[in-house]
Amino acid sequence: IVGNLTRGCIISRLEVMRSQEQSTYSYRNYEPPAFPHPTSRNNADESIPHLNSSWREKICHWSFNVIDHFDLSREVVAVSMSLF
Repeated sequence: IVGNLTRGCIISRLEVMRSQEQSTYSYRNYEPPAFPHPTSRNNADESIPHLNSSWREKICHWSFNVIDHFDLSREVVAVSMSLF
C-alpha cells in the first residue's frame, strides 16, 4: 500500500495512463524537425494543424515563461516537451 492506494489500484491506473498515452494523447501530425515528410499530411486529419519545429520551439519558450512566472520546477517543461 502506497498512501491510500493498493498495488492493484496503482497497476490499474498505470495501465489506463499507458493506454491514453497511445491513443488519446497521441499527436498523429507531428513531424520531427530533422525528418520532414511532406506527403505524410495526406493521411492525416486536415482539421488538426500541422506541428513543425518552429511551433515546437515557440511552445517551449512559452512553457518556460509560464513555469518561471509561477516559480515552478523547469523539469515540468522537460517532461511535457518529451510527450511531443
